[in-house]
Amino acid sequence: MLRKRESEVWGRVIDEVGAPPPEVQFTHVFDRGADNFEVYCHLLLNRVDWVVRACQMKRHLVTFTDTSLKLVDYLATLPEAGSYELTVRKQKQQPARTARVEVRFGLVHMPAPVFQTPWLKTCGIASIVMWVVEVRETNPPPGVKPLRWVLYTSHAITSFEEAQEVVPQLWLDVLQTLRRRPRQSWTVRTFFRELAGLGGFLGRKSDGEPGWQTIWRGFDKLVPALMYAESLKKCG
Repeated sequence: MLRKRESEVWGRVIDEVGAPPPEVQFTHVFDRGADNFEVYCHLLLNRVDWVVRACQMKRHLVTFTDTSLKLVDYLATLPEAGSYELTVRKQKQQPARTARVEVRFGLVHMPAPVFQTPWLKTCGIASIVMWVVEVRETNPPPGVKPLRWVLYTSHAITSFEEAQEVVPQLWLDVLQTLRRRPRQSWTVRTFFRELAGLGGFLGRKSDGEPGWQTIWRGFDKLVPALMYAESLKKCG
């Protein structure tokens, strides 16, 4: 019931934001709580894009060879598109290390669930085409759980470089530098809390979650730093 209520909340938020104006593109970014077919329908109907962290790894998807596979099994069939290294700081259950991660991606149909809400029955969407991107650590130290992120996105992914755009390491690196608080693991929630920290959010236990004003102020500070970092990359 918790997931159902959460998906309904995200659906209302998406509808309230609405469709983008002409020549503008919206991309909604969600954590695992939004991995729900009804949420994807709201996104599709509002003509917006999305990046959503996968939660249901055993959900059945249909490949473009008309094969039905669980997400976890489908990911195992995908070829490696590229790899890169991440610096992982020491934590209680694992040593500091340089982790090598592989990137894979593929195109799938996500069919509507068998059990549907009244709203889903009336919206008329039976299947949604989207891309899935996986980032997985190879050869972690013995006893250490490997790093892994699996994301659904409406953005077309046809190359390693495009796959990296929906797992934007530069954004995380710049935000960590500005905040001076290195993190080994990121979720959408921690990203927005750190972003709000740039806008004055203190993050105390009594503060709750940040509001849109502090998030926007933080974003307003992050964008110039990203532009500067991008210019440095182009200069070599």
